[in-house]
Amino acid sequence: MNKRHSRILIFCLICLFPTLQPAFSARSTGSEKKDSATPPVTVLIARPEDASFESTEDNKWFGALCDALFYFKFSGSGYIDAVPRDTVESNINQFFNLSRRLAEPDYKDLVKKFDVRYIIMQNYEVMRDNVQYLAEMISVEQSKVISTFEKTSPLSSLPRELDSCIIQFHRAAGLELKPAHARFLRTPLISSNKRNLRQFSKILLDDLYGSTRQSNELAEEYRKVVKRDVMMYLAHYYAARHCFRVEKYFEAASSLDNLLVTIGPFYPDLYIAASTSYRLAGNHDDAIRMAVLAEKAGMDQTGIILQKARALEARGDNTEAVTAYRNVLKKDSENPFALEFFARYFNQREKPAEALDYAEKLLAADPANGDGYLEKGKSLVVLNREENAQKAFERAVTFLENDPLPHK
Repeated sequence: MNKRHSRILIFCLICLFPTLQPAFSARSTGSEKKDSATPPVTVLIARPEDASFESTEDNKWFGALCDALFYFKFSGSGYIDAVPRDTVESNINQFFNLSRRLAEPDYKDLVKKFDVRYIIMQNYEVMRDNVQYLAEMISVEQSKVISTFEKTSPLSSLPRELDSCIIQFHRAAGLELKPAHARFLRTPLISSNKRNLRQFSKILLDDLYGSTRQSNELAEEYRKVVKRDVMMYLAHYYAARHCFRVEKYFEAASSLDNLLVTIGPFYPDLYIAASTSYRLAGNHDDAIRMAVLAEKAGMDQTGIILQKARALEARGDNTEAVTAYRNVLKKDSENPFALEFFARYFNQREKPAEALDYAEKLLAADPANGDGYLEKGKSLVVLNREENAQKAFERAVTFLENDPLPHK
């Protein structure tokens, strides 16, 4: 894979490793096209607000915890599309200014832009060892609150209470929870230990709201959290996110693997992320294992099939890779990785007509794909169409950093 594709892949996975958004939204995963015939419900998760009369930085850790947990659990199925957190950040003025409280009208442009159906507003007040918490789900269409969750709870009860709120809001959105989904939503991902809860949440606060700390440092902080408290499962995700950013792919994969053992056979995007991380770490067997586990659990998202195909190709299992890539194209006929594979595959087997066909399809889907022009040029040479081949190679040079032409 050339440097251009490497940069695209890393950028896209960071965006999945999104804030959360473990979902991968890029061409690198093949998951940019929805596999479900039923459009998901779009939800905007507003920034949790500290409603204390004397708000201090020491209290805002709870908002970061709610932010992380809500994004993670609402992004776990194909039923709900949470507006990406980085999109909210970039579109809301003073999002990182925690001394300014944001209200529903601050989000009106985003609501319109993304055709949001529901807005989730959260307010809280931290009182020593208790938290007063109010969350509301607002129907944009009805312009009213359709579900309210209000509790005053000790910190030790927070994991259970927040999960109950998330389940309540899923049901308020009219979603019928399947057993695996309901089990995932009920699975506690944060510890009830008050000290560890605060420490983890303060790292999240620093991470999510304008930290200048490097990913190496943050990854280590999250890994320390898990070592101190094995019940702090959500820290695995954030450790993986930052490990991936600094190209520690095996560490990222291991963290995701540990998390998936806990939440069970659910959350397709995490399987995609784990498979991708293992593959980039050179551990192709485990990359395939993660994809197969997802398939056995009934997940057939394009991204899962694609990661399996890419790992099979990297391992040299071309026969199985061909089958897997054909399955990718059945779900996404314009997938650039699958089209590029077949263009290269047929060129290597001296079948230039078939190679050219796939190269043309790739370039129709992605006109700036340098590898597509490279494979097109190779096939045209064999077809004795030297003039057109030269033009294709020149276009390849335009889009690829490394000149594919032999230096004379």
